[in-house]
Amino acid sequence: MTFNRGDAAALLGVLLYSLYSTLLRKRPSMHQLSFLVVLFAVGAASIAIPYAAEIAGGRTMEARIEVPMAILYVGIFPSLLAYFFFNRAVDLIGVSRASI
Repeated sequence: MTFNRGDAAALLGVLLYSLYSTLLRKRPSMHQLSFLVVLFAVGAASIAIPYAAEIAGGRTMEARIEVPMAILYVGIFPSLLAYFFFNRAVDLIGVSRASI
């Protein structure tokens, strides 16, 4: 068993999510959905360059019905709804109790 790039990416993800959760109580006073739109726009912008590089390299997704359905499923349930409910929980009960 060795430490590899995937392990480093997972650790970075944990650290970034910890930072997000900690700083969530200091978010600007705006509607939750507006905040999520801004977060998702930043996320989409951050993956735009690597995605463009993949396309430029000739690597594209196969056009099958399962691909957009999987993207919609992942985009709606674990992304949109999970973040919405987590952000709302932090608003209602605070960071320390929501983290549990």
